[in-house]
Amino acid sequence: MEIVLLKAFLITTTVMLIASDAFAEEQYTVGKAMESSDQKWLNDRITTIGNTLTWANDFAKDDGKPLFCPPPKLTIAGEQWRRLLDDMLNEKPSMRNEHISYLAPLLIFAAKRTFPCN
Repeated sequence: MEIVLLKAFLITTTVMLIASDAFAEEQYTVGKAMESSDQKWLNDRITTIGNTLTWANDFAKDDGKPLFCPPPKLTIAGEQWRRLLDDMLNEKPSMRNEHISYLAPLLIFAAKRTFPCN
């Protein structure tokens, strides 16, 4: 139990540190980030958060409660995380108004939507 809590703490801390520079700008939304000329910044964040979510999902899967269930041989990489996010935002455009600090939960939502567990 303590190891699971430590893993959850480390993952949460990592995601918060990744997003911390975005907290400074109060009105910086996901939509603004998607339209920004600095797509490298956004894609780097998406890739890092996506990789962290993949690790978290592996830990959760070990406990029998995965967050999302991609096909067994599929590895979700940076560009695929971006496509998952793009598809979800096209389907639910109101989510573009979320603050950029909500990028990690939006990626979880996108993964759960695309790869639901049965």
